[in-house]
Amino acid sequence: MFNSSRRKDENNDNEHGLPFSPIDEEQAASSYSTTSSLLAEDATEKLKLTNRRHRWEQGNLFRWLDFGTKDVVYIGLIAAIVILFASAEDRYVSSRCGGLTYTPAKEAVVLEKAKFHAGLNDTTRFRGDPRPELEDAWDELLSAINIRVDDDELTKMGRDASTAVKINDGEGGYAGMLDIFHHLHCLRMIRIGYTLDLYPTYQPMLSSQMGELVPMHIDHCIDELRQAVMCRADVTVLTSDWIDWHPKPWLNFNVEHECVNWDNVFQWSKEHWYDIKKANLVHPHFGRFSNPMAPTCSSKSIQNLTFADVRNAIGPVDWSTSPGPHH
Repeated sequence: MFNSSRRKDENNDNEHGLPFSPIDEEQAASSYSTTSSLLAEDATEKLKLTNRRHRWEQGNLFRWLDFGTKDVVYIGLIAAIVILFASAEDRYVSSRCGGLTYTPAKEAVVLEKAKFHAGLNDTTRFRGDPRPELEDAWDELLSAINIRVDDDELTKMGRDASTAVKINDGEGGYAGMLDIFHHLHCLRMIRIGYTLDLYPTYQPMLSSQMGELVPMHIDHCIDELRQAVMCRADVTVLTSDWIDWHPKPWLNFNVEHECVNWDNVFQWSKEHWYDIKKANLVHPHFGRFSNPMAPTCSSKSIQNLTFADVRNAIGPVDWSTSPGPHH
């Protein structure tokens, strides 16, 4: 009878909110003489039950802790992999985008695929004989050539502030230029050098000074571009095709390359541009620099240029001895 009442009371554990079922004192007193051994047994069983409950709860706790530990390990591994790949990607981008040397324009560097249009018979606004549209295209391309460099950027580049050319237009900074614009300038000088008679304002700079066949400025530009091309080392593979109208393998120049997005770089340079005509550059010994750049190849100077004028400036060409496209 005692056991049955105990089981009944145990069913009310949640009602009393106690870990043990409360004992019926009257029933316990009336049966004390005959059930003392049972009480001891019951107490023992209650302790066993409590221990079982404790072990069950403890087991569940450890199982939960084991599960949580695994989760932590998995999350840690995933995080490590993500960090590893992110670090590798950063090193890759740095190695591809000038991470070995500092440049404030690195933030503008975005790699993309771009297909060249470089076939021998292709046309672009930068190809062809001198004409107003060609000069306008080059003027636009070089319109962001001069940039302002601040003190912090100059220091990070390891340049000497005591000799750097200061911009005295009220905004401070130092005169700078992204090297890509110097490369483009050199290309333009080489192009102008072929028809120098049409550009009298450039003749003092691009003419032979000491009887050399290749004028010094042109020679400088050619070797500067050689170094730049070798420095970047475009490893895009060109393949050859058989074509109907030529007996030799014909290189396919119009393929995809990995390129820096030009619009981004140009926009960055434009945002850091300064007007050199208002820069008031002053040499410490020679004074104010009044002729910052040679006049641009204004389209006005060749507005009435004809094809005959160009050919006369270039001179006769013996096409029979000229190298063909296969050379």
